[in-house]
Amino acid sequence: KVISQLQSPHTITVFDYGAEDGLFYLVMEYIDGSSLKEWIKHRQERFAPERAVRLAIQMLSSLEEAHHYGVLHRDLKPANIMLARDYKGQEVVKVVDFGIAKVVQDAQQSGSAEPGLTQANSFVGTPRYAAPEQLFAQRLSAATDVYGVGLILWEMLAGKPALSMSSWHDCSPFHMENRKRPMRIPASVGVPERLAAIVERAIMR
Repeated sequence: KVISQLQSPHTITVFDYGAEDGLFYLVMEYIDGSSLKEWIKHRQERFAPERAVRLAIQMLSSLEEAHHYGVLHRDLKPANIMLARDYKGQEVVKVVDFGIAKVVQDAQQSGSAEPGLTQANSFVGTPRYAAPEQLFAQRLSAATDVYGVGLILWEMLAGKPALSMSSWHDCSPFHMENRKRPMRIPASVGVPERLAAIVERAIMR
């Protein structure tokens, strides 16, 4: 119900929801495009800095509205970023799959001491793109989603994920170790210095 109220042009629109014969359903807009994951995989090339920044700003626009209403996405990754074209032919982003989104205010309103916790203190999300506090089911905030955007921006600029591993067991030590040794975009990628600093700040502990 909360997600259906989001109106950002960069958030997938939910038209209806309900249950039929014990099955829950969502009716969402159809997006004629491909996911960022598919684009990177098939093209196998890096995004120009200007394009990567333009798309990241659109992602952040979607999240800004969601965060305003107390909603965290919690599963930001290239597979959940759709690339399409508007009526002018300009490239636009649609953030999709708010299926595991967490309404932070729920926990606050219920009197929980730790708003934003996952159910039963268990991890929910994708380890490769999850912030440390999410990996260990600790208190989440808007910064948790910003961390995911930072890693997506890294992947667009570098042409490959910051982390080669994918399991919780392998990813969690890597994310935690970054407290002592911050991740740096390789100089060979040729990312402008100030842009690299923004990405690296987004994924700092």
